[in-house]
Amino acid sequence: MMRDKKELIKTFELMPNSKIASKEFHQCESKLNEIFFQNFELGVMLSYFLDQTYHNSFDFNIKSNFKELLILVYKSFLNFKIPKDSGKSIIYFNRGKHRHYLKMTNSFCIDKDIRNKTLIIGSHESSDKRTIFHYHNLNDFFKAVRFLFLNNKRIFKSVSLLNFSKKQKVILCIHLVVQLLKTLSVEKFFKKQKLITIIGSDADRGVHSSIFYVVSRAHSIQSFTLQHGVINGYFGKYPLNADEVLVWGNMARRQFIEMGLDENRIKVTGTPIIEEINLDQKIKISAKKKYLLKSGKTICLALSNPINEDDIKLVTFFNDIKNEYGKIDDNFLIKLHPARDPSKYKWIEDEFELQIIPSNIPYNDFIIFTDVLLTHSSGIAAECIFYNKKVGILDILSRSSGNGKMLNIFYDTMLITKTSDFEKLVSNQTNVRPEEIYYKTGVSASIEIYSYIKNKL
Repeated sequence: MMRDKKELIKTFELMPNSKIASKEFHQCESKLNEIFFQNFELGVMLSYFLDQTYHNSFDFNIKSNFKELLILVYKSFLNFKIPKDSGKSIIYFNRGKHRHYLKMTNSFCIDKDIRNKTLIIGSHESSDKRTIFHYHNLNDFFKAVRFLFLNNKRIFKSVSLLNFSKKQKVILCIHLVVQLLKTLSVEKFFKKQKLITIIGSDADRGVHSSIFYVVSRAHSIQSFTLQHGVINGYFGKYPLNADEVLVWGNMARRQFIEMGLDENRIKVTGTPIIEEINLDQKIKISAKKKYLLKSGKTICLALSNPINEDDIKLVTFFNDIKNEYGKIDDNFLIKLHPARDPSKYKWIEDEFELQIIPSNIPYNDFIIFTDVLLTHSSGIAAECIFYNKKVGILDILSRSSGNGKMLNIFYDTMLITKTSDFEKLVSNQTNVRPEEIYYKTGVSASIEIYSYIKNKL
């Protein structure tokens, strides 16, 4: 179900932490892409910087940014490494050890032929343990500094809409030199690869992954990226640096089209992140006993962005629902985001007598014992919908509910604005269409992914 166009555009354009609409950031990125360092587009190279600045998440600490630059310059003094041909036709960059990233990487390990043709670069155990960001030398450093000196006025004019402070401009310069050095290093590696046909990553706008795409674009190497998380709006996944994006389902496909991406650049493959879970009633009863839960419904509140004032509002609202509609044998639990520090949330149990789910509880167990999930913007909402759980979006804060709003617009997930809406949520029959969110999951999705790659070779 598609909602009012104006509401959709408003939701996409202005996310909670930014005072500047996303279209202005995109204008800056487009202008930066008109500036070339050799054949490399600056907008692609700085896409991570723009994303994080938009979300007020970029580290604008001069010391930490300058330290990274000094390390690279130091390596350029000592660097006598010469890249070698890996003999691979596919290069895939994995960003980390999170289960999502590892499951996406495993798609290349299911098919032996694809795995033998793939160089997986990353820090995790299943990677090929190769760093390709340190092939630059001192001459490259001087090239980067000279380019910045000659083009700094044009660069700052391209981002003038963002009203950067002097400090932010200094850090932009430092970050750009770092990205330029990494780009020159990766290009040297790519030039040695005789068989390279396609590159991919679990994201195409990451601080390191964007380097792969700026080089692939400069040398006309075909590329793809995998949808790595829920789509909250224009940033993090759009504009696309890769040639194509492999998405979870039709909902994401519609989101990308609405943002302006050509539908021919979108392939629906499903996601290996999600797997089938046995939700048999006996297993559910066993899980509740395992965690000493009462026999009634289990209602969970999933917190996401760590903003203390908002957390208090959400927990208070959740507690009001418990007091008004909770039965004596029901369980009302709080799920913290994995990145949160549990010690900072003791107030939830002390002030509201609500139980916080231990962070070490396996994901499958959480899904098994949960009946109703309430959240403002947690990505786990889409997963719970897939597993046929009742999901409500708490639309009670001044800021946009991000992914929650997307689920409401593109999937008609219920918005909860007052406590009485909870009663409607649990009593209404929902028309669940899980394939809209996840076309395929687990191994089936992995097969779709490597079949897509095989066709590209």
